[in-house]
Amino acid sequence: MTLVAGEFVVREQSWRDRQVLYYVPRGREADVERTFARTPAMLEFFSRRFGVPYPWDKYAQVVVEQFVVGGMENTSATTLYEGVLHDERALLDSSPDWLISHELGHQWWGDLVTCKDWAHLWLNEGFATYCEVLWAEHHQGRDERDYRLWEKLNSARSGTAETRPIADRFYAHPQKMFDNRAYPKAGWVLHMLRHRLGDEAFFGGLQQYLRRFAFKSAETTDLRQTLEQVSGLSLERFFYDWVEQPGHPVLEVASKYSADEKVLRIDLKQTQKRPAFDLPLRIDVVLGEGRTQSVHHRMIDKQDTLYVSLPERPLGVRVDPEFTLLAEIRENKIRDWWAWQIRRAPSVSERLRAVVHFEKSRAAADLKLLREVLETDGFWGVRAVAARALGTTRQPAARDALLAAFEQPDARVRRAVVLALKSFKRDGKVNAALLNHWKSDEPSYAVRAAVLETLAEVSEKVANEPFLAALQMPSHREVIRRAALRALGRNDDPETLKVLREWLRPGHPRDCRIAAAEALAERHRRQSLPVAEAERSVQAMLAVLPGAGPRLRRGIVTALGRMGKRAEKALPELNRLALADASPQVRDAANAAIQSIERDDPVQKRLDELAKRLQNLERRNEELKSELSKLRQLAK
Repeated sequence: MTLVAGEFVVREQSWRDRQVLYYVPRGREADVERTFARTPAMLEFFSRRFGVPYPWDKYAQVVVEQFVVGGMENTSATTLYEGVLHDERALLDSSPDWLISHELGHQWWGDLVTCKDWAHLWLNEGFATYCEVLWAEHHQGRDERDYRLWEKLNSARSGTAETRPIADRFYAHPQKMFDNRAYPKAGWVLHMLRHRLGDEAFFGGLQQYLRRFAFKSAETTDLRQTLEQVSGLSLERFFYDWVEQPGHPVLEVASKYSADEKVLRIDLKQTQKRPAFDLPLRIDVVLGEGRTQSVHHRMIDKQDTLYVSLPERPLGVRVDPEFTLLAEIRENKIRDWWAWQIRRAPSVSERLRAVVHFEKSRAAADLKLLREVLETDGFWGVRAVAARALGTTRQPAARDALLAAFEQPDARVRRAVVLALKSFKRDGKVNAALLNHWKSDEPSYAVRAAVLETLAEVSEKVANEPFLAALQMPSHREVIRRAALRALGRNDDPETLKVLREWLRPGHPRDCRIAAAEALAERHRRQSLPVAEAERSVQAMLAVLPGAGPRLRRGIVTALGRMGKRAEKALPELNRLALADASPQVRDAANAAIQSIERDDPVQKRLDELAKRLQNLERRNEELKSELSKLRQLAK
């Protein structure tokens, strides 16, 4: 049940004779259509895709201010934060569709059928995350789908996903389950499962699952058994590998062609610490005249070698060409094959992997190749990653390629270009180009914010004028003002401390007040300032807390923690919040801030270092014991 009270403007569409309602704050009526107009199409798409029509009498989306999260999937009435509303310029930088499709997906996955307990949260959040991917595939095509998966890849392979399983029955608090396991990793697992079963069995199984458990709760075993019944396949090993165990495969692939033997040798090795995953692999060998020879191999051991007879030397070797494997793939192959991949591979994921490969090089030919990709690749996401790769190299030729790309037609690529220039500190050409672009008629909010952010980082000393002027520029989610405030936090001018404290005060947008607190914390950490200045900043932050909403309270508390020992006088208030604040997120932030402040002490830091060294020594001792035991067994 949800109750939202406020002054709203209501707009209405319909879908299959049902109301589709939008409640937005007064003054934002013009943004309703560009933000929400695709909702009926999403309702139709998901109803057909899942084989179960949208199950409620109407669907409402209610936009509120100061919401603590992006959205909440109340049955038939989703609550959304105000950042979902996009004006015309904001659409140059991002789309609200990912959030709208995620929360709409919950109407099936979480509301019609919900998880039996928090251990199975992925049945709600993983499916909602995959709904983002499904909508991108349907509405924008496979390239956009694969880029969505690429963006989720690193998160799906890191953090708690490395150390704890998706279905985790030993959690300290339900809130701890809302992490990268339940969202990106679970979404990726569903993508792999779809590929393993094929669309007919996968979506047919989902239809049966939704019908069988409608208006009930379910757990992981229920999904697995339903999919097994529909597909006729055993999925026990798949669910064991990907849902019941932590981690992911680290797959080394070494490919080498022998012209004498006319054989391609492919050495496969899983190098992660945990046992081998059961991996169905596809490798496509590219030959002349558009021919391809596909190799399908099920890898169940840690190490395998494949031999492929070929009539000629390959033009390229494509590992996981369909992008269906949540793995860290490390390839060893000749440069010609990488060059073919970055230029010619049909899938976005392969070209992205090739870009990442070449970013490690400083060779002139490889920098030229990255510049070619930045200028000519047909998909914006590949061009954006190529820009980041050029920045990573820190080479003059890379800088020149980036400076030449300021006129890229896609704002998302221009933003990546500007941020990549952070690598070129104290560079006169970069500084001049950034200032010129700031003065241009750049329409993108995000690009203008990136210019401020990069300018503050690369310039040894820059006047405050661009940053102070930017404080007068409202933008979507206040990205420009927030960037300006963060930039002022890197400034040594004592007058900017007063500006930042002023932006903490009521009357300024909440996101800007949080950014001002973060900037003050950065300033005090970076620069040795008088104790009195730190105390003024702490008092200014503490003055924000009474009457502040939970999101603002959490932002202020986190900033105090970042100040470390300089915020020692905030400890009484932080202790009170840690014990008594109504928001669990604020309580967690207060506890973390207390630890940061108390540990920002030379003696405590030394004790922590010694404890860490002792822990490492104990772990190494156990490893040596294990190795010694194995040697003794071999000696017998």
